[in-house]
Order: sequence, then structure tokens, then C-alpha cells
Amino acid sequence: GCFPRYQRWRLHTGEPVTHGAFLFALTPQPGQISRDGDCILFPANAAVQLGHRTWQSLGVSSRCECLLSDPSTRQITAIAARTFTHGGLHLEFPTPVDLEYSIDTEHGVAFSQSTLPPDRANSVELSNWLPVQNESWKTLNSFRMTFRKSELNIERGQEQS
Repeated sequence: GCFPRYQRWRLHTGEPVTHGAFLFALTPQPGQISRDGDCILFPANAAVQLGHRTWQSLGVSSRCECLLSDPSTRQITAIAARTFTHGGLHLEFPTPVDLEYSIDTEHGVAFSQSTLPPDRANSVELSNWLPVQNESWKTLNSFRMTFRKSELNIERGQEQS
């Protein structure tokens, strides 16, 4: 299938633990990926950048825990993002959100546990937060909001017209 494909999950234990380890596979075959610092490189220059900081790829900048990028489909996925910028489009969130974004169409979807509006939304048109419903397979979040590049600038607490 196409990259990025991901599914969020949580590991639960019956009792508190002080340390542990687990292993998970990123590819079905050895040698299909390489590592460059905190970046995992996939075929066709797709990449996963890990660690909570500001990451950049394909003209996008995002302060997040993980940034997935695919140059062949020109798609970006940001996990636990607090900021997201592409050109003039800029979003700042009060709580971490997961984002999927198309570079070519300049449209995206944000997934959140909260319905708090972004603290800042520059050059972007936002939908209302709605229940996730049929996209629950790809997120543990309860709400989704679509967004697209525009000329609107919103500060938290202002209503979009």
C-alpha cells in the first residue's frame, strides 16, 4: 500500500512497571529501510522523523512527536503536533493533534481528543470539530476537523465567518 499508513495504539499493563522492552516491525523484509540520526528512511525517499521537536519535510514545518513524509504522493502526517506550517498556512494547537495533509491540494485533516479551537490559524479555513466516526481505524482521537489553505486569519476565541 501507499505510505504513510499508520495506526495509533496503546500498550496497557495490569500493574505499574519500572522498565521494559518491546519490538515492532517497520517493514516485512530486512534491508528495506535505513536510519539517519532520528530519521528512518524508506524507499522512494519516504521518511519518518521521530522525537518531539520541530521537523521539516516537503516544505512543511511541524513541532510534533513524529513526522511522516512521502515525496511520491506528496503527503505529510504529523503525530502529536502542536504547530503546523506550509507556506502562509500556519496552525498552532493548545493540545497535541494528529494531522494528515496533502501538499498538492493544500487540504488536511486534524484529529484530536479535544474540541478546543487552534490558538492561531493563519491563511487557513477550518471546519468545526466533528466525531471521527468511520476514520477511527487510524486514530485514537475522538474528533476530526478539516482545514485548507485560504486567506483567513483566526486568533483563539474568535469566530470564523
